[in-house]
Amino acid sequence: MSWTVGLWVIDGAGAALVIAGTVYVFLSRRFDSHAVASRLDFRIASRRTKQLLTSGEFRQAHAVIQAMLAWLREQVHLGPARRRVARAAELEQWELVEERVRVRIDSAASSD
Repeated sequence: MSWTVGLWVIDGAGAALVIAGTVYVFLSRRFDSHAVASRLDFRIASRRTKQLLTSGEFRQAHAVIQAMLAWLREQVHLGPARRRVARAAELEQWELVEERVRVRIDSAASSD
């Protein structure tokens, strides 16, 4: 089976490559951006933050944490009622982490 796309004829293997490339671009851009729009994004951002903190990249971790905090605040105010208490607890924990990271960034900037 083949498809005609513009001037190209794409067979099954070509279609698989196009789809795989599209998925790769989507996931790589999603991973690089700091947007958090769902619980899955939050989990990915949480793992990414831990990786960044262990590698000492505090500024990037701070940007990711800010996105996570924005999503948590939205969920505390607008999310499902049964999850608001849990989100509020997570929000408090991540606000403490954000404060520690900000202190590390400020101390590194003042030592430069």
